[in-house]
Amino acid sequence: MNDRQAAVLCTNVMKWTVVFVLVCSGCACSKGDSFASRPACGDTSSDEFFFPAGSLGSPAGSEDDAYRRRLYSESLRAMSEPSLSCKEPTGEVYRFLRVNGKGSSVRVAEHEGVVSLSGVDLPSPFYPHEIVETRRVEKSLTAGQWATVLEAVKAIEFWSMPSRDPEGSGADGEEWIIEGRRGRRYHAVNRWSPRGGPIQRWLNLRNWAGFTP
Repeated sequence: MNDRQAAVLCTNVMKWTVVFVLVCSGCACSKGDSFASRPACGDTSSDEFFFPAGSLGSPAGSEDDAYRRRLYSESLRAMSEPSLSCKEPTGEVYRFLRVNGKGSSVRVAEHEGVVSLSGVDLPSPFYPHEIVETRRVEKSLTAGQWATVLEAVKAIEFWSMPSRDPEGSGADGEEWIIEGRRGRRYHAVNRWSPRGGPIQRWLNLRNWAGFTP
């Protein structure tokens, strides 16, 4: 190899080294680019800790958006529930929250083939005779039950479902909030007292937790 060939080889090695470093640096940046990097994720008292602004279907910064995030966050905070929007992107998890004067939540997660359920039912300030203390449930689920969850996700087309129902809310009923986190993707759906349709499949989660419908 003469001096000219050696110089060309050295130049090519340096060029590809620079490309490799730039590509790896880009990967590192994209890895940290997730919901977990939001400033609110460092403040558990923030109403954006659970629900990013605008994630519930109302315009970010609106009174309705602030009200809903505050109301639902209060329930999840009282349950000592984790934030799904701030969760590190591992596995797949869904949470079914019902708010009707109290809070009731069932969270199902799958990670590396292991499926688990965590449920919390808070006492009702309006019907104290029904539940006198907070109920908590932790249990394992089968692969078949996880398949049922994924069927429920598919049935309502969850990942493309509008966050708010255009018909809005009513005066007497309950709010259903379904959250999902898959990798770096997060989505939340808010519905007022659904009476029929495939969204009713989410009541399976409550049955598995042993909560009344």
